[in-house]
Amino acid sequence: VLEIGSGSGALGDLLMKEGAQYTGLEPTPVCHAALIERYPALKDRVKNSYLEQAGFSQGSFDLIVMNDTLEHIPGPVEFLSGLKRFLVEDGRLHIEVPSEALIALKGSLRGMFGMYGGYPTNPEHISLFTKRSLGRALAAAGLTSGALFQVTVWGDRTKLKIALHGALSSVRYGGKLDTMVGLASFFFKITKLDLLLQQGLIVAQAHKLT
Repeated sequence: VLEIGSGSGALGDLLMKEGAQYTGLEPTPVCHAALIERYPALKDRVKNSYLEQAGFSQGSFDLIVMNDTLEHIPGPVEFLSGLKRFLVEDGRLHIEVPSEALIALKGSLRGMFGMYGGYPTNPEHISLFTKRSLGRALAAAGLTSGALFQVTVWGDRTKLKIALHGALSSVRYGGKLDTMVGLASFFFKITKLDLLLQQGLIVAQAHKLT
């Protein structure tokens, strides 16, 4: 398994515990140092490198995972097309990106909570995706979607708390913050309103066209 954008190292740690032969790439030096400190076992498994510099051979991996990574990459179609050569013949690709459908609505909500300093979306995101545009990008790169669906963020208490980190002050709200987040996530879990509004994460599971 190759994970591009290892982030905090949580998935890499889990995959190694499950017995996977894991390799990770985390090009940001600060993030790379933090994940090694948190998960020392990943020291020899995660490279502080970009894909082009990693020196992988063709057909090296059964599975490539990219969570919250593709939106940071310029030229996503070209990147995905080049990624195919590192998969074995029947290899799979798993991608998760934030949905930016109805961006005017989402941008208004982010502004209401003071997220991203007034930007309608994360200013570090170079490419913005909807479910349809991600499917088109995969097809243009010569990949076929085995599955393409959305999962909730607002209905997941942990994910919602991470998303609102820095936007809601624990000092201001005190012990009420966890209660507020818990009630909000329960509401969205039951109503699935965020998915009806095409929000949350888009998940794609793809393989090479034959």
